[in-house]
Amino acid sequence: MTIPRGHGETVLVVAGDLDLRGLAAGLLGALGYRVLQAGDGPSALKELQQAASVDLLITDVVLPDAMTARELAGEARALFPDLAVLYSSSDSDEAVRQVERLEDGAELIGRPCHTGDLARRVRAVLGWPQALNVGR
Repeated sequence: MTIPRGHGETVLVVAGDLDLRGLAAGLLGALGYRVLQAGDGPSALKELQQAASVDLLITDVVLPDAMTARELAGEARALFPDLAVLYSSSDSDEAVRQVERLEDGAELIGRPCHTGDLARRVRAVLGWPQALNVGR
């Protein structure tokens, strides 16, 4: 099966769970992305403020601090207006509630997901929609 690869785009992965964050970062790094990581909203903002550019924010729908994922995305887009956002959730009920309130252009991926599904969704969110059909 063909898995679409990155071309050096910078992705910030934000998740409170260190194992989940590390797994996603390792996978994306192996696929050719430059990966930054943060465990919560304030840490993510620090990463964003120090970065020269960020192409994609992948954030857990529910973050472990007072900042919501939507607030994080808004602050991130203030720094990088063309930033793509991919929300992630393992709680389908919570995800459905959150998706109803997502801003235009944001996407959601459920967990667990297969490597190929994540790779295709990331490429699609970054502006390569044909990636959703690769390897199917």
